Amino acid sequence: MQKLEQLQKEIELLPGLDCAACGAPDCKTFAEDIVNDLAVRTDCTFMLRKRISDLAGDLCELANSLPPLINGEKEEDYEC
Repeated sequence: MQKLEQLQKEIELLPGLDCAACGAPDCKTFAEDIVNDLAVRTDCTFMLRKRISDLAGDLCELANSLPPLINGEKEEDYEC
């Protein structure tokens, strides 16, 4: 029962494009692979791209929140 709930959550998170770029024939099969620990969500190229974009945003936010460096860099030097 618990795996069925996990499966449903994974299906909802995936893009539903059924492109097979991850190696699975469709997103439902890919979700089953994730639940069975045969794949990770970022094996989906669309999910990987979103994750990278989120991480880049986090890095930019962090760079802008740090104090200036000794060599005189300013906060404006970090453009996102």
